[in-house]
Amino acid sequence: MKVFVLKLPMSSNGKQTLLLSLLVAAVAFLLYASSLGYGFVSDDNYQILLNFWIRSFRYIPDMFTKNSWAYETLSSNYYRPLMHLAYMAVYMLAGEKAWAFHLLNVLSNCAASVMAFLLASRLFGRYKTVSAGQSVLPALFAGLLFAAHPVHTEAVDWIASFPETSCAFFYFLSVYFYLGRNGRKRGVELAASLLFFSLAALSKETGLTLPIAIFMLDIALNERPWKARLKNYALFAAVSIAYLAIRFYAVGMVNRRDLGLTGPQLALNSIANFSMYLAKLILPVNLNAYIVFHPVLSFSAPKALFSILLTLAFMAAAVFSWKKRKLVFIGIALVFIPLAPVLYLPVFFKSITFAERYLYLPSFGFALAFSDLAFAGFSRPANSRRLLKMASGALSVVVALYCAGVILRNPAWKSDYTLASVTLGQSPDSAAMHNELGMSLQARRMPDEAIQQYMAALSLDPELIEPVYNIGTCYAMKGETGQAVNWFKKAVAKNPYYVDAHEQLGMIYLNKGLLDPAIYEFAVTVKLNPELAGDHNNLGLALLRKGLFAKAGQEFRIASILSPSSATPRTNMGLAYLEMGKPDEAARQFEAALKLNPRAAAEYQGLAEAYIKLGMKDKAAQYLGTALRLSPANAGIRKDLAALESSK
Repeated sequence: MKVFVLKLPMSSNGKQTLLLSLLVAAVAFLLYASSLGYGFVSDDNYQILLNFWIRSFRYIPDMFTKNSWAYETLSSNYYRPLMHLAYMAVYMLAGEKAWAFHLLNVLSNCAASVMAFLLASRLFGRYKTVSAGQSVLPALFAGLLFAAHPVHTEAVDWIASFPETSCAFFYFLSVYFYLGRNGRKRGVELAASLLFFSLAALSKETGLTLPIAIFMLDIALNERPWKARLKNYALFAAVSIAYLAIRFYAVGMVNRRDLGLTGPQLALNSIANFSMYLAKLILPVNLNAYIVFHPVLSFSAPKALFSILLTLAFMAAAVFSWKKRKLVFIGIALVFIPLAPVLYLPVFFKSITFAERYLYLPSFGFALAFSDLAFAGFSRPANSRRLLKMASGALSVVVALYCAGVILRNPAWKSDYTLASVTLGQSPDSAAMHNELGMSLQARRMPDEAIQQYMAALSLDPELIEPVYNIGTCYAMKGETGQAVNWFKKAVAKNPYYVDAHEQLGMIYLNKGLLDPAIYEFAVTVKLNPELAGDHNNLGLALLRKGLFAKAGQEFRIASILSPSSATPRTNMGLAYLEMGKPDEAARQFEAALKLNPRAAAEYQGLAEAYIKLGMKDKAAQYLGTALRLSPANAGIRKDLAALESSK
């Protein structure tokens, strides 16, 4: 029985292809190596630091059956389970170290860049637009243009944009294998293409456009009979339907938002956004992480006229290239197809409908078309040497300028503070960036300055809820709990399901000894999100102080199950058992807590109290002595030890 081995086919010169692939990977890595020293920015804090899904394998089913923000008890249109799986892998290996997550993005970008080069090699090899044996040169420049395009900085420097790079990588792989050679291994290559298509879609919704790209490539290449094509399309359709069914179960229908625009105005603004995307591809300058949406309301507005003219020029280029330069047509199509979904504006929030990271995948089409145009005419022997030098020199200059653009742009993504400061310089009317700057100032222990930024955000967009909550946390930081409570209540009034606001209210009430409102707030949090171990523990503390020992023990038990590596719930459970008159059960809980945290004085003190109640005073004295060695300044332990000695 003969076994077929699946491997990446290369050019006739495998060593050359490998070396050039390493060159593209090296450029991609070196350009973004500085990001390994950057921190978590914006959504990174939620998707990594506050994401309990990535901390236990038990949540893997949730990643595939719920929307991507469900761990925050939020609804969203996003369904990206592979993002959470990748974050989980990094967390299991390196914990919460920012450099490890940045490395994930950098390596994912390197892999996508290499696949961009290999896919371009395959396409240039199919179309004899350059002299025989020389297709690797324009493909190399296409790969380098992709790797160095400055518009990628958001997708690579921002950890939360990992779905962009991973989707592109799998997208390129799927197309690469689909374009494989016909023959005995065709079935294996088609299966690989379908697999990578599935992974692209599970990385980001844009992956679902891949069958359209496949159809377009078949039309342009015209290599396979229609019967074979229809069979392939049926397989891609089956995978698409399966994906959509799973996605519908996890997310439901796509949430549409009212942007306050008529149908023609929506179409006009889609064209305006498309023209902005084209402009960023052609001239990647003045990059901005948050371009505030200012709708175009009239077809006679200068921006509308420019956008329509640029879009018409794009369409004319597509028609002309179909007849004259098929690879340019393919490049143009690969710009538009993966970009089309983000041109449907009602899926966006009103404040922002444009993001540079959405150009990561479409930029391959731009790089392909640009490189092919640069080498136009190279197939003519009389001109090949001269044109080779001209094209290579021109593209080398462009790649060098792109590299400079990336290096200059990278530092903006170093931290929340740098990103918000730089972005507000470009978009001073961005409420979201005022909020981000406030959060970074708050992290620097500057609550008054942070409150100013949060108030600026609310003045620009009074409907925002996060600045309201953040103002409450600033007042709590300052010790002004009355003001903090007022702002947390405002946040809850805006959104009764805001778990964090309920949690903060509960903590304030608990610290003030207001047990009934504390119990209510923590009960709300665990109802809204039953997976929050900390709030089960806090609810247990409030119940314990209320004298409801059995109910408190139940909450501590749930917390210990949800967070098996934490000693705190077991310690508190031990205290509850002591109050219930069950010292033997209490001792077991304190011992379990000590296994998790062997240098905790409080656990030794609690264990000693359990042994006192069990009549084992010598053993209790031994544990109190250990507790005192661990915490020699603790007067309570000294008092307990003295009382025990006098009772002997």
